Amino acid sequence: MTGEAEIDGRNTFVVESTPKLGARAANAAEKSALNFSETTWIDQKDEMPVRVVAVVLKNMKIMQKGMSLRLDWELLPPRTGDPDPQPVWVQKDSIGKGWAKVFLFDRRILTEEIWSDYKKFQVDVRLLPDSVKMMKTGKDGAQP
Repeated sequence: MTGEAEIDGRNTFVVESTPKLGARAANAAEKSALNFSETTWIDQKDEMPVRVVAVVLKNMKIMQKGMSLRLDWELLPPRTGDPDPQPVWVQKDSIGKGWAKVFLFDRRILTEEIWSDYKKFQVDVRLLPDSVKMMKTGKDGAQP
């Protein structure tokens, strides 16, 4: 954790992550993660991400060093007349910055997506008997 900040009126913890120099990946997912630095702002009350900024650290096939993506979320208040009035976290926007080579020319790219007018929906989830694997736990509840 590197500090605290206010985002859209919400108090957040700021967490920065950058791969250690000389870190070696054990698998493909770790190898991919070593290509990015990330800063995450986490809401102090709800422990949800409010903002994430990822920056490419080295050139890759489709991404160039310095390209970035920012994602923002917001807490929507309960809607009037809702039978189950609870606030809900939703994605608010995303902003991508970078560049691409088009023919012989380098082009700067800025993309911005904004989400609004969310409608409430309900999802029912159930575990099917054949999809659950029972695991043994120790006396303290931890898995061996």
